[in-house]
Amino acid sequence: MATYTERYTNVQALSDLIAFAEANGYENAEALGKMRHHLAQLSKPKTKSDLPSKTQRLNAELVEKVFEFVSDNPGVTATQVADGMGDPNITTPQKATVLLCMLAGDGRVTREVVKGRAVWNVTAA
Repeated sequence: MATYTERYTNVQALSDLIAFAEANGYENAEALGKMRHHLAQLSKPKTKSDLPSKTQRLNAELVEKVFEFVSDNPGVTATQVADGMGDPNITTPQKATVLLCMLAGDGRVTREVVKGRAVWNVTAA
């Protein structure tokens, strides 16, 4: 089994080979088709760990809901997000903080400390 680095190298080499063949007018459709098929097989995730987990998929959905909440209610704390959203998946300020930090990492919200409490606002566009 190839490691991630070796697989990446194989993918890159095959991509370069296909690009070179197409650029130089190589016309063997069967061979190019097989190379493209092999490239697709190498490019797809090999193990379950390469795919997002159930929690990561859920968090991606929750992040959008939290962003809408913060957009409608500027200057909120994580506690206000957890209590105000009413979502059964966001029941604690800790979970709300994780989601808010994901938004901050994307540059969509900002965090500032006011009187010792973290307050979250939508980033001005």
